[in-house]
Amino acid sequence: MGPGIALYAEAPMSAVVSESPAVVARRYPLRVIGAFAAVALLLAVAGVYGVMSNSVAARRREIGIRSALGATGRQLVALIVRRGAILVGVGLASGALLALVFSRALRSMLYGVSPGDPVTLGAVVLVLAATTIVACWWPARKAARVDPAEILRDDG
Repeated sequence: MGPGIALYAEAPMSAVVSESPAVVARRYPLRVIGAFAAVALLLAVAGVYGVMSNSVAARRREIGIRSALGATGRQLVALIVRRGAILVGVGLASGALLALVFSRALRSMLYGVSPGDPVTLGAVVLVLAATTIVACWWPARKAARVDPAEILRDDG
């Protein structure tokens, strides 16, 4: 360009590309999918917490007997979390297989990531595993703190 021509709307190339119509058109569906994913994670954690709380409540007497016989709080927490982790592991394995099968349908929406990318799939599995293990740990921790004499005095 000539030295006398004024420049207008100066911006770095990354800003120009990020505001291009093609990128903006892809951004909205990805944000919607991200919001649905966050809600799905929240619902999954709430569901696991509810199932584990119900399981711990149903096994309250067993937990009291184990505690009265000398099981430590750490052992009780490990017992309950281990059972929850087995269920979560089965769910994660089947979910990962289904994700590999159905991710082909989302190929057009993926940018820079293949549908079967092991790093992405591994990161998702780790996030889900960590959040659901915490959801299992919380009711286990509450169950381990209950006085065994109080539980064993109950008739029901």
